Amino acid sequence: MPDPVYQALLALRKISFTLGFYGPEKYVLFNVRQNGLPIAISTLEDGFSRACALIGIPDDKDYKNEGREPLPGSRQGRHLVFHSGRHLAASLLADTVGPEIAKKITRHRTIAAFEGYASHQTREDLDQARKVLNLQNR
Repeated sequence: MPDPVYQALLALRKISFTLGFYGPEKYVLFNVRQNGLPIAISTLEDGFSRACALIGIPDDKDYKNEGREPLPGSRQGRHLVFHSGRHLAASLLADTVGPEIAKKITRHRTIAAFEGYASHQTREDLDQARKVLNLQNR
């Protein structure tokens, strides 16, 4: 688990103690409004949308209704969804520890399922290919 995520979870644990939401039968990401329930997925997705907006990635959710392609640079134009983080993590794990161990960590049952999920080219792979093909400036 990345250190920033770990630190955020430790801080959340402190808050959950204070609010009485901590315990073996409780959720890690708890619902402040409804004790005993997990945080709603819509809350996480809304947070993802706000985080994207804060770093300058706009949401172009109306592109389909307007019958056009999504704006370049928008979340939809870049195919960025909340679930993208899982793909990135799986790809980075595979690059570092190998696909077999990464498959186990990400709880994929087969290597084929994992590789279909995480076999994305890294920026380093593409840069290396450009160097080999002498296309650095294109």
